[in-house]
Amino acid sequence: MSARIWNLRFNLDGFNQAASLLGDDIARGVFMRGMALGMNGGSHPEHAPEEFLSGYLFGLSARKEALEHQVRMAKGGRASAVSR
Repeated sequence: MSARIWNLRFNLDGFNQAASLLGDDIARGVFMRGMALGMNGGSHPEHAPEEFLSGYLFGLSARKEALEHQVRMAKGGRASAVSR
């Protein structure tokens, strides 16, 4: 199995805020499962718990930021190559 490497644009303050609002370890675990699915771009179940959906949306936004960052870096690399 090969590992996929991602450089995520992770909002640590947002994560800490979301985690502190969760009541217990079970809720945090559900949040983390949702976050992992969102980071991987998966689709969420229709009737998932609120904690899962919150984590999913958080992960999805981190994925979006990572993809946007990759596009910016690629554009910069191409521009640098053209100028040489």
